[in-house]
Amino acid sequence: MWNICRAAEQLNIKNVLLGSSYNSIGAMGTAARWDKNEVKPPEYFPIDQYQGTRSEDPYSVAKWIGEQVGDAFARRNPDMSIGSMRFNGMWDDDKFRELNKNPISNAWERCQGFWTYLHIKDAATACRMAVTKPKWKGHEKFFLNAKDTMITIDTMEAIKIVYPNVELREEIVGHNAPLKIDLAKEKFGWEPKFSWRDSIFG
Repeated sequence: MWNICRAAEQLNIKNVLLGSSYNSIGAMGTAARWDKNEVKPPEYFPIDQYQGTRSEDPYSVAKWIGEQVGDAFARRNPDMSIGSMRFNGMWDDDKFRELNKNPISNAWERCQGFWTYLHIKDAATACRMAVTKPKWKGHEKFFLNAKDTMITIDTMEAIKIVYPNVELREEIVGHNAPLKIDLAKEKFGWEPKFSWRDSIFG
């Protein structure tokens, strides 16, 4: 991350994207173990860019450090537009078809990732839009995921099962994802297009 930002700085490139992950907040790994008795809850739902990190494992810590690099270069170059793209379990059409054929109804499955996912085409579109149409200066951190969850039960029901004591700052309707993607829409006009529920994957 440092080398990318430093090269952009030297070449006077103003728009820079860094490949980050929702794991920068410690969504997976040792901070959120697969045993349901060891799930480590977030601070609040829905999760936004202000959520603090709980990173403990090498991957999550590496992603968090990468975002600190973005912060550092934004301080050095306040006219740069640096975006940490918090990608989320990127899937292709085949994976969407598999989930459509075998939907998940158990709230404990994929709970460490808050039941979120993203189509690779939506990820690519987000990168193109962010690097060509940035509406921010400094460093921003963007959650990138589908609008819905990968489970069949309502999101609020799943949260009550797995994370019953976590602060709820907003009601989450239906199958809406508990990770907020509003900032990506605000700063570069991105919205995800694909859901595993779409008829084309049936």
